[in-house]
Amino acid sequence: ALAAFGRDIFEGRRYRHLTDARHGIERGTAIVEGVVVRGFPSIPRTLVLEPGIEDHFDGRLTIEEKRNGYNVRVARIDGEIFGFTRGGYICPYTTSKVRDVLEPGSFFESHPALMLCGELIGPENPYTPHEYPEVESAAFEVFDIRNRETGRPLAVDRRRELCDRHDLATVPDFGEYDPAEAADAVREVIDDLDREGKEGVVLQSMEGTRQLKYTT
Repeated sequence: ALAAFGRDIFEGRRYRHLTDARHGIERGTAIVEGVVVRGFPSIPRTLVLEPGIEDHFDGRLTIEEKRNGYNVRVARIDGEIFGFTRGGYICPYTTSKVRDVLEPGSFFESHPALMLCGELIGPENPYTPHEYPEVESAAFEVFDIRNRETGRPLAVDRRRELCDRHDLATVPDFGEYDPAEAADAVREVIDDLDREGKEGVVLQSMEGTRQLKYTT
């Protein structure tokens, strides 16, 4: 199975990263000195709000902005914070940025088994530069918190509680809805985002286990 993993090195640490999804393990899953950092699952896209939303969700959901940047997972290993790209690479730029943002790393002091999943946005990021008036260079915004080893997500309320407690920036949210009323809410949000030249929304079940994206 390890043959499916690419090899790399960062700050003297050898690590492996899964180049393609295999047997239920997400692409981008990394193994750093025996420590597993699960990849972030692919989020399905709906082209039609009805019946797409009601087909996908069976309970209340939240609508959050899909920011225009690049997907980052942040984990602490042996006391050091690392920033992983979607493909499982430990990126020097990303790692430097998240170390600045999370220093001294109070979140990981309290929750070493978790990883932060978010978007690195701003005009100076090297992958997907995009202008946000409130971001001068680059910023990291959390959209998910998961168990680092299993990939199991926290419920939305718990995620927001932890981000608030540890002063972590989060993606903008537009409220909670039942599936039957969510389509109208998404249309209204999307109209505003489209006028502002923004990317779209991600819908997530309140327990954190189901996600769906819809773009402008």
